[in-house]
Formats: sequence, structure tokens, C-alpha cells
Amino acid sequence: VAIKRSAFEDLTGEADALRERVSALAARADSIRSFLEDLEANAPLTPGRKPPEPSDNTSEPDIEDAPPVSVAVLDQLGLPANGRLIQAFGDELPTGRRAEGITLRTRASAQVVAPSDAIIEYAGPFRSYGQMLILRTGDGYHIVLYGLSDVYPTLGQAVLAGEPIGRMTNRADVSPDLHMELRRDGTPEDPQRWMSGRSG
Repeated sequence: VAIKRSAFEDLTGEADALRERVSALAARADSIRSFLEDLEANAPLTPGRKPPEPSDNTSEPDIEDAPPVSVAVLDQLGLPANGRLIQAFGDELPTGRRAEGITLRTRASAQVVAPSDAIIEYAGPFRSYGQMLILRTGDGYHIVLYGLSDVYPTLGQAVLAGEPIGRMTNRADVSPDLHMELRRDGTPEDPQRWMSGRSG
């Protein structure tokens, strides 16, 4: 019991410290690219330890790291929600720049799901993007979702493809537009090139 309690306390302390560090990185970042670079350079991916499973064995249990995720999961990349594609990767924006991801116009309060198996590297507000999720899939790839009203996972949590991770707005004065970017080492790629066509 003492070992288990100590493991929980260690994990809680590490998780709190990690949330504070990541929140500080988000506050100083001026773009998604710079935020991802700071996450990779300055913040650990997950708390280093997790509570051991209950056991009748009186010896000290092994405490494992968070499970790794392979880039192979992108072979089954899906849409994060049901909706109408209103902006494709590379489309010209009103600013004259090119879209670095895709945008789906969903219904109000639409459920958002994980497009693939991943580890949550960030969950919370970011600048003017609204609620944002950054999911690490492996080999330098990240999925960035923003425009959500609510996010469910916590930092360091492993999620499976199709698992509910958030909800879109139901406000009448705000369009429920969900933005999705796929980045490798910070550089945007077209997520539709990986997609199997299934949706959330």
C-alpha cells in the first residue's frame, strides 16, 4: 500500500509540473510550429512514472513509461468528426497564405474523436485557436486539432482511434469549424494523403 501510494504521489507531482511547463510553453509560443518545437525541445512527453497495478507480490513492482505509438497508425488515419470539407490543404486563405491543414464544418455540439492512436501532448486553449489538442503519433508526426469547444483527454493520456476526445461549439454566432493539421517535425503535410476515408 505504501509503495502504491508513493507511486501515485510521484505521478501526480510529475503530472502537475508537466502541465505547468507545457502551459508556459503555450503562453510564449507565437505559432503552432514554434509551440511544437518548444514541446520537443523543452518538455518531457509524459510523466515518467505511473502507478503500478495491484499485486499480491510484496516485492517492489515495475513502473513502466507511457506506451510508445508508431507512425504506422497513420496508415488508418480517419477524419476527426463528421462534417463537410470547406477547406483543403493548400487552399488559398484570405490572408494570401496557404492552408496548412483541412477544415470541417460540423454540426453544433458534434463529437470529435481521435483520428488515430496517439499520445496527448497538449490539451487546452491556445492563442486565438480556441481549445486545441496536439496528438503525437510517432516518428516526429503530430496531429493538431483546434476550434473545439471542449476537450476531454489530459496531458500524457494515450487515446485510441475513434475514441471521443472533444466536442464542438453549439453557439449560434460561431461556426462549428474543426481544423486539423498533420505535421512532421513541425512541417505541415496533407492529412488526406493518409486517410482511409472513414470518419469520426
